[in-house]
Amino acid sequence: MTDQIEAEHILELSKELLGDIELDRLSADKLLLKATRLARLVGSDEIQTWLTFEVHGYSSSNPVSLKYMGLTGRWIDYKEGKGHWGSLGQHAVSIETAKARIEATSMAGSVSNAGYLNTLSRNHAALSSTIRSLRGGPHF
Repeated sequence: MTDQIEAEHILELSKELLGDIELDRLSADKLLLKATRLARLVGSDEIQTWLTFEVHGYSSSNPVSLKYMGLTGRWIDYKEGKGHWGSLGQHAVSIETAKARIEATSMAGSVSNAGYLNTLSRNHAALSSTIRSLRGGPHF
């Protein structure tokens, strides 16, 4: 690609990514893929590394990981090394599970929703099991 064409492509991809974020057009994992492509095009190794942590989870032994743990507000207690070490996808699943719980709780008073609540409870149990298997401490 010539420099001019590459610059135009980068600008277009940047605008597209911003629109995707603002208009909630893509899931978090797809946004990460697009952002990774943009970081690669602009030649930002650090941003590519950070996005890799967002995809796979953070590491307590990598300086870039620790830097972006702070920049993205993932620390619970920095001094004790407690934070949200999981991938963005894991957090997205946790959020969806919490939303389902809230919805189930708000519908719990209705007897006619018993079948729905039973199904939701089974789905929640399966999701919780998946989250527990994905969760954990920092990735090394």
